[in-house]
Amino acid sequence: MADSSDASKYMLSFSNLSFTVKSKNASKRLTDNVSLDVQAGEMVAIMGPSGAGKSTLLDLMSGRKRYDAGGGIFLNGHSLSTQDLKLLSSLTPRSFVEQEDALLGTLTARETLSYSLRLAMPKAKTAFVQQRVNHVIEMLGLKGCADMQIGTPLRRGLSGGQKRRVSIGCSLVMYPRILYLDEPTSGLDSTAAKEVIASVGSLARKEGIMVLASIHQPSFTTLNEFTSLVLLSQGSLCFKGKVTDLEPFLLEIGVGTVPFVPPTDTAMQLLNTDFGTDVQSELLPMDTIQQFKSHFARWQDASGTGSAPGLLSTSDLAQIVKGEQVHGLTRIWLHTIILGERMTLNYSRNLLAYGVRTAMYAGMGVMLATIWIHLGTRASKINDRLSVHFYSVAFLAFTESQVLLVAALLPIFVAALAVSAFLNGFWMSVGGYLMDYQTYAFELLANSDLRGLNFSCEPSGCPYPSSVGPGMVSGYDVLSSLDIGGISYGTYVSGPL
Repeated sequence: MADSSDASKYMLSFSNLSFTVKSKNASKRLTDNVSLDVQAGEMVAIMGPSGAGKSTLLDLMSGRKRYDAGGGIFLNGHSLSTQDLKLLSSLTPRSFVEQEDALLGTLTARETLSYSLRLAMPKAKTAFVQQRVNHVIEMLGLKGCADMQIGTPLRRGLSGGQKRRVSIGCSLVMYPRILYLDEPTSGLDSTAAKEVIASVGSLARKEGIMVLASIHQPSFTTLNEFTSLVLLSQGSLCFKGKVTDLEPFLLEIGVGTVPFVPPTDTAMQLLNTDFGTDVQSELLPMDTIQQFKSHFARWQDASGTGSAPGLLSTSDLAQIVKGEQVHGLTRIWLHTIILGERMTLNYSRNLLAYGVRTAMYAGMGVMLATIWIHLGTRASKINDRLSVHFYSVAFLAFTESQVLLVAALLPIFVAALAVSAFLNGFWMSVGGYLMDYQTYAFELLANSDLRGLNFSCEPSGCPYPSSVGPGMVSGYDVLSSLDIGGISYGTYVSGPL
């Protein structure tokens, strides 16, 4: 990680960021040539009415969407190419915190932050992980609840504000140089919202983190935690400056503020074009947004710009973050170990999801054992043996493993359910023609069970052709009749190819 003194030398510049959505008959520009600079340690609040382009701008700045031609992103005046962005992405975690919390309810706040850091730095020493996690916990004000579980539908855990701080902490613990927050205070009361932003600001100033946050109607105390404010309307930049500069800015365009009403509320009322109000026509009878933009251009020229940090060469990009990077198969292997450890811990604590499942499969195992126990070696029991093998494969092993695989690839419940149901029917329909994993597992079980056994036939005859003499049929005869006796075990070990 770069020291805070070194980090303060960095400035990220976004120039003429536009994004156009094209349809069959028309196109619409969601952001229109938005430009702004962000220095290390600065917290920028992006505000605007609904549909102003806040989320789109945040996506463009974080690289989640590609801006239109003519735009650019610069670091200390150095234009960032695609390769440079990849370099920054690999060495500098560009953290994007979604609006909704996505946390494992069975883990504690401390464990959640620890696993986030270990996944980002798989080779980090235990002492280093503990030190960093403890530091973030202290800075975010989570010491009192660090060892409490996040919470599940059956067990209450952290409050909404505490969960929000844990979600943000999952990014802060990884030493980000840039932190993107999408509506970090949504659903929180004014006190909790202020605590969340204040804790982020404290760590950002100490470690030189650039924070860009889209935020909706914050309280004045919450807004004062930000160093800069950006106002958008219809995708255009209408104001960018210090929070304390907004009131003088409004006065200069002829809009007086109302006592006990934050200037941001007055600005939002003027910039919201969805509802025509008497206030807009009285205060700014002309085009409101155009007046904001025109005056902001003059106001910005008059105020000037601060001195920019020195230029940064491409070779210097790698020095922004110091630390050992892990790539390739080593990273995959370490991630597998860490995720396996976290999954085991989650399984051991989540009784509803996994305890019930364990009991269900234990019960089905007992049912299989009691129904098909002591089948004997009479030929009339051969089909019963085959039935239990198919039942075991289809319901106990194959379906469960397939659902887990699909759910991992498609983490959307309805989509995973539909794909799993389709695959079940697909494997049954094409058994023997394509890679039917049910068939492979069934054949393996049948071979393991029937090889080396001889079955006595009924007086009426044997159900399968026999090669061992009258009144008897061997397991090999059954496997040959089913056309599954000629495949060796090595074929199954090497994989169904």
